[in-house]
Amino acid sequence: MDQSTAARRLAAIERDVGETLFLRSPQGLTANDAGRVAVDEALVIEKRAERLLDRLPHKRGLPSGSVRLLSNPWLLTQLAAQGLSALRAEYPEIELVMIADTQRRGIAAGETDLSLWFELAPRDGEFATPICEVPYVVFAPEGRDPDAVPWMTVWNVKERIEPMRWVSNSVGLDVKFALKTNDPPALLAAIRAGLGKALIPACIGAVTPGVTRVPGIDPVKRRMHLHAHPDLVQTPRIQATMAWIRTVAPTAFADPGDITV
Repeated sequence: MDQSTAARRLAAIERDVGETLFLRSPQGLTANDAGRVAVDEALVIEKRAERLLDRLPHKRGLPSGSVRLLSNPWLLTQLAAQGLSALRAEYPEIELVMIADTQRRGIAAGETDLSLWFELAPRDGEFATPICEVPYVVFAPEGRDPDAVPWMTVWNVKERIEPMRWVSNSVGLDVKFALKTNDPPALLAAIRAGLGKALIPACIGAVTPGVTRVPGIDPVKRRMHLHAHPDLVQTPRIQATMAWIRTVAPTAFADPGDITV
């Protein structure tokens, strides 16, 4: 929908309800108090309409419709590379929308239908279930003495995630890190460039040329959870997508050295 069409439809809605819902400015639209109420109610109506369509007899074939999945960029990349073809083959009518973001968004507020996170407790009535454990391993530049290169680390400014706790206990946080980032692929690129060593997911480190696993260090395992919108968790398209994630995630995020064919 183009901007002019959206503006006309919004103006028509405001005429029908007899209330200004959004404040206009050169920077765009900002919902006022009435607008925020309208948006909240519209999201409820949207979810009820989706549930109705899922329950209609003519819809009881293959699950269909849009499913929004939110997670960290690298998690979505790994999931798409390792398992998306299986979802498309089994459920061709499901349109998967992957939303890459390092910040959590509100499922209950309707910003997404499903999300994959580590170590985050459910909130606002979310349904959450454990999916798999993801092993993290220390990698260093290939051909370099691991003891001769500095440490780098995954970093989250809001909370101490499991890799940070491991680094704190094993290395200490008073050391001078060559790099701190919330993006494991950025750490992997820095390792390849010879900048240092770091604890990163084994599933991406083990298949990357130019890096090598540091021996003698046990893997650090993080448990990944799937969060779902409470009003949609029983709908066929959400159930089908959740079943797909449960099936492909344990292999997609496993240490390649531990996979047996």
